[in-house]
Amino acid sequence: MVLNLQNKLGSRLFLYYLYDIINNLNKIVQMEKQEQEFKLNYTLDWTYGVSIEQLKKDIEELEKIGATHVNIEHGISYDCSYVEIDAICRRIETDEEFEQRKKEFETRQEQYRQRDLRQLADLKAKYGL
Repeated sequence: MVLNLQNKLGSRLFLYYLYDIINNLNKIVQMEKQEQEFKLNYTLDWTYGVSIEQLKKDIEELEKIGATHVNIEHGISYDCSYVEIDAICRRIETDEEFEQRKKEFETRQEQYRQRDLRQLADLKAKYGL
């Protein structure tokens, strides 16, 4: 059946589909837990300077809520300068988060597979294969 499909589709199209299938399988096999980054709901009003005392208080509070980093970004919008300061938590995803991400990935892969099968059927119908 594989050779029959290859002969009907032509080598190039067949190799494309074969590569796509193998590539998707490799992604699933190699899936591992990833580091995640979560923005925390904590206001850091350090834009125009802050006292060391306030810094200490903020850092204590950030540690209590699980912050691991503070991102400070500067930008310009409509010729106005701004600073964006966010408290974040970086950590390896939990087992539940990993399973959820894996499930979503597999769902997307199945949707891609169904789309490809529809395209393949359309090509077969178009060229009478």
